[in-house]
Amino acid sequence: MRGAELLRINQRITIKVEDPGYRGTYASLVQDMSDNDVIISMPLVDCKPVPIRPGTRVTILAVSRGTTYGLPGVVVGRSLNPTPLLRVSLRDDAQPLQRRRFVRVEVDLPFYFRSLDDAASLRKPMEVGTTRDISGSGALISVPLASRQLPSGTNLQVEIVLPGRSIPIRGKARVIRMWTVRDASRETQNMAVEFTELADSDREDIIKFVLERQKELRRKGLL
Repeated sequence: MRGAELLRINQRITIKVEDPGYRGTYASLVQDMSDNDVIISMPLVDCKPVPIRPGTRVTILAVSRGTTYGLPGVVVGRSLNPTPLLRVSLRDDAQPLQRRRFVRVEVDLPFYFRSLDDAASLRKPMEVGTTRDISGSGALISVPLASRQLPSGTNLQVEIVLPGRSIPIRGKARVIRMWTVRDASRETQNMAVEFTELADSDREDIIKFVLERQKELRRKGLL
C-alpha cells in the first residue's frame, strides 16, 4: 500500500528518527500533502522545535483501521517561520508493524474490565486493576487477588483512563494469560491483554501518551 494513501490532513502521527543528532521518537501532525510528499509539524521538545536536517531518514508511524504502518521517508525540506514544518518524501510502500514492535512504557493507570464471554459478568460492575505497562497493542495489568482467573482467549470489555482525557478510552481486548505473582511481602495477580478493538484515534492517543511518558522518564534519568 502506498504511504500517501494512509495519511490525511490533521492526522496525528509519530516520527521515528535514527539520525544520531536527533535520534528518538516524536509526535507530529500532518499539515498538507503533495504527490508523494507530506508536510508535517516539526516535532517539539520542551516547547522548542527539533530542527531535523534535510537528508535525514525517518519513519512515519500512522494508524489505519487498527493497524500501525511504518512509512519510510527522507526529510527534503524544512521551514521555521511562520510555522515550524518538515517536508518528508515517502520512499517506499507502507509496511504494517508487528504488534511486538509497539513501544511499551511502565505506568500506573486505572484499567476497568469485564468478561464478554460470561453473561453474569455483563450484569455486574466492571472490575478495576492498574496497568503495570501499556503500549498501542496491549497492556500488563495488576488485578486484585479476589478477581477470578480468566482463561487465555477470554474477550474483555475495557476502559482505560489516560491523563488529560475527559472520557476514558473504551474498547475490547483479549486475555493472553493471567498468573499469580508472589514475593516476600505480598501476592498479586497479573493479566496480560491484547487490544482487539480500539478506535484509531484512541490507539493514537495511547501511542502519544507512551511517547510523552518516555520523554518524561528520560528527563528524570529513569529511562
